[in-house]
Amino acid sequence: MNGNIFTIWYRPYLSLGGKTPVDICHELSSQKSFWGEIELNYDITKEPIREQNFVIDQVLKKLK
Repeated sequence: MNGNIFTIWYRPYLSLGGKTPVDICHELSSQKSFWGEIELNYDITKEPIREQNFVIDQVLKKLK
């Protein structure tokens, strides 16, 4: 097994209460919404129209 993969995913971390990142991901996956639920609750009409150029986008935001 690649050492980096072990270090990142399977080594326990004190900051995670002695759990591994894989353990945390598994615990959180049961608490998070699945894509189906997200798609049902997503309302495209609430999304702001944004300009790709950041400077122009900031100017347009101030006009509102």
